[in-house]
Amino acid sequence: MHLKKWDDVASICASDDTFPDPKFYAPIMDLTLQLDLPPTLAIQIIKRIVLKLSELQDDPPSTWQRDFRVSLPRYLHCLFALAIMSVQQPDYLEFVNLDVEMADPEVAEDILDKILEMANEEAEADVEHERLSTEYGQNTMHTGSELREMFTYPAAELIKIATVAFNKATDFYRATQDEDCQRWANKAIEIAQLVPGAQGKQLVETLQNRLGSLIGV
Repeated sequence: MHLKKWDDVASICASDDTFPDPKFYAPIMDLTLQLDLPPTLAIQIIKRIVLKLSELQDDPPSTWQRDFRVSLPRYLHCLFALAIMSVQQPDYLEFVNLDVEMADPEVAEDILDKILEMANEEAEADVEHERLSTEYGQNTMHTGSELREMFTYPAAELIKIATVAFNKATDFYRATQDEDCQRWANKAIEIAQLVPGAQGKQLVETLQNRLGSLIGV
């Protein structure tokens, strides 16, 4: 990576045989962010790390599930930041494209969906855990709490991603891409609703008011 042989880096990341050991994932991601890689390659590398960590969750569960839960928000944040990077346009296209041309809009939106999916999975696990606790009594509840480690997404990360996603929605609005604007705004508000406490309520209210001012609701 230091030699900036990007084709070789891409080949290594694409192969299961040559992809590095998990203990190198964090240093690789740090280098990916520090060395100013081409955005598409940086996205490819971090996506690959997330995929490999996902595969290792259950091997062994006590170690990898915990590490994956701790690492995933950071990886997703970095991946999101890379994916929404503005694509450089010629000066004469700057006004036309505004900030809606992203390095990888599909990946960016997939991350919003991933966060919401994780929240739904956690909510479903809570419901099932409560059902089993009620059905089988306190002893089962205690055992379940030991076996099921809760994934709590950092509130600060939720706030950042919700805010940036909504700002991107306003870019779509300015570019008269109303369908994209509405979709991104709705996902931003859904993510804001995951932020606990008064801070989350205030963010949701702010984003809803901003959306209302955009679309006249």
